[in-house]
Amino acid sequence: MHSNESRGRPAGSVERAGGRPGGASVDTEDVHLRNYDPFSEYDLTVTVSDESGRRVFRRRYYFQPGEVESERGLLEPGTYEVTVELDNRRRETATCRVGPDPDRTVHVELGNGTVSVTEGLYG
Repeated sequence: MHSNESRGRPAGSVERAGGRPGGASVDTEDVHLRNYDPFSEYDLTVTVSDESGRRVFRRRYYFQPGEVESERGLLEPGTYEVTVELDNRRRETATCRVGPDPDRTVHVELGNGTVSVTEGLYG
Protein backbone atom coordinates (compact mmCIF):
# COMPACT_ATOMS: atom_id res chain seq x y z
CA MET A 1 0.00 0.00 0.00
CA HIS A 2 1.33 3.44 -0.90
CA SER A 3 1.40 6.03 1.86
CA ASN A 4 -0.94 8.27 -0.15
CA GLU A 5 -3.47 5.43 -0.19
CA SER A 6 -3.18 4.89 3.55
CA ARG A 7 -4.18 8.52 4.12
CA GLY A 8 -7.26 8.09 1.98
CA ARG A 9 -6.01 10.20 -0.95
CA PRO A 10 -6.07 8.80 -4.46
CA ALA A 11 -2.74 7.26 -5.37
CA GLY A 12 -2.98 8.31 -9.00
CA SER A 13 -2.52 6.16 -12.05
CA VAL A 14 -0.11 3.26 -11.86
CA GLU A 15 1.12 1.20 -14.79
CA ARG A 16 3.25 -1.85 -14.05
CA ALA A 17 4.76 -4.57 -16.18
CA GLY A 18 7.12 -7.29 -15.05
CA GLY A 19 8.04 -7.08 -11.38
CA ARG A 20 9.91 -9.41 -9.09
CA PRO A 21 8.98 -13.05 -8.81
CA GLY A 22 6.80 -13.98 -5.84
CA GLY A 23 9.65 -15.90 -4.19
CA ALA A 24 11.94 -12.86 -3.80
CA SER A 25 13.04 -12.55 -0.18
CA VAL A 26 14.91 -9.24 -0.20
CA ASP A 27 12.85 -6.25 0.92
CA THR A 28 14.65 -3.19 -0.40
CA GLU A 29 13.33 -0.05 -1.99
CA ASP A 30 13.35 0.05 -5.76
CA VAL A 31 12.43 3.74 -5.79
CA HIS A 32 12.84 6.18 -2.88
CA LEU A 33 11.22 9.63 -3.21
CA ARG A 34 11.51 12.54 -0.79
CA ASN A 35 10.20 16.09 -0.66
CA TYR A 36 12.76 17.90 1.49
CA ASP A 37 10.94 21.23 1.14
CA PRO A 38 9.24 22.02 4.48
CA PHE A 39 6.79 24.52 2.94
CA SER A 40 5.86 23.48 -0.61
CA GLU A 41 3.67 20.79 -2.16
CA TYR A 42 4.56 19.22 -5.51
CA ASP A 43 3.12 17.02 -8.24
CA LEU A 44 5.64 14.53 -9.59
CA THR A 45 5.42 12.04 -12.43
CA VAL A 46 7.89 9.13 -12.50
CA THR A 47 8.38 7.00 -15.61
CA VAL A 48 10.70 3.97 -15.63
CA SER A 49 11.74 2.18 -18.84
CA ASP A 50 13.83 -0.94 -19.22
CA GLU A 51 16.94 -1.23 -21.42
CA SER A 52 14.83 -2.01 -24.48
CA GLY A 53 12.88 1.24 -23.98
CA ARG A 54 9.69 -0.48 -22.81
CA ARG A 55 7.89 1.46 -20.10
CA VAL A 56 7.57 -0.75 -17.01
CA PHE A 57 6.26 1.78 -14.48
CA ARG A 58 4.58 5.16 -14.51
CA ARG A 59 2.98 6.90 -11.56
CA ARG A 60 1.92 10.39 -10.62
CA TYR A 61 2.53 11.42 -7.01
CA TYR A 62 1.34 14.34 -4.91
CA PHE A 63 3.82 15.32 -2.19
CA GLN A 64 3.06 17.28 0.96
CA PRO A 65 5.93 19.18 2.62
CA GLY A 66 8.47 16.70 4.04
CA GLU A 67 6.66 13.63 2.69
CA VAL A 68 8.56 10.44 1.80
CA GLU A 69 7.35 7.63 -0.50
CA SER A 70 8.90 4.35 -1.52
CA GLU A 71 8.14 1.63 -4.03
CA ARG A 72 9.11 -1.97 -3.24
CA GLY A 73 8.88 -5.16 -5.26
CA LEU A 74 8.29 -3.12 -8.38
CA LEU A 75 11.30 -3.80 -10.59
CA GLU A 76 13.50 -6.78 -11.33
CA PRO A 77 17.23 -6.18 -10.81
CA GLY A 78 18.59 -4.38 -13.84
CA THR A 79 19.34 -1.04 -15.43
CA TYR A 80 16.55 1.44 -16.12
CA GLU A 81 16.05 4.89 -17.57
CA VAL A 82 14.14 6.99 -15.05
CA THR A 83 12.43 10.24 -16.00
CA VAL A 84 10.91 12.49 -13.36
CA GLU A 85 8.79 15.53 -14.12
CA LEU A 86 8.03 18.11 -11.44
CA ASP A 87 4.80 20.13 -11.69
CA ASN A 88 4.67 19.49 -15.47
CA ARG A 89 7.54 21.90 -16.05
CA ARG A 90 10.92 20.58 -14.84
CA ARG A 91 12.22 17.23 -16.11
CA GLU A 92 15.28 15.14 -15.25
CA THR A 93 16.37 11.78 -16.64
CA ALA A 94 19.00 9.37 -15.33
CA THR A 95 20.09 5.79 -15.89
CA CYS A 96 19.86 3.85 -12.63
CA ARG A 97 20.65 0.30 -11.59
CA VAL A 98 18.10 -1.40 -9.34
CA GLY A 99 18.97 -4.35 -7.12
CA PRO A 100 18.96 -5.72 -3.58
CA ASP A 101 21.47 -3.21 -2.17
CA PRO A 102 20.72 0.39 -1.08
CA ASP A 103 23.27 1.65 -3.62
CA ARG A 104 21.06 0.11 -6.35
CA THR A 105 17.96 2.21 -5.64
CA VAL A 106 16.40 4.99 -7.69
CA HIS A 107 16.64 8.06 -5.45
CA VAL A 108 14.41 11.06 -6.22
CA GLU A 109 14.57 14.31 -4.23
CA LEU A 110 12.44 17.38 -4.72
CA GLY A 111 12.30 20.79 -3.12
CA ASN A 112 12.95 24.47 -3.75
CA GLY A 113 11.24 24.11 -7.12
CA THR A 114 13.67 21.53 -8.46
CA VAL A 115 13.99 17.74 -8.74
CA SER A 116 16.91 15.33 -8.95
CA VAL A 117 17.14 11.63 -9.76
CA THR A 118 20.23 9.61 -8.86
CA GLU A 119 21.26 6.03 -8.22
CA GLY A 120 21.74 4.90 -4.63
CA LEU A 121 20.55 6.08 -1.25
CA TYR A 122 23.98 6.89 0.12
CA GLY A 123 25.91 8.00 -2.97
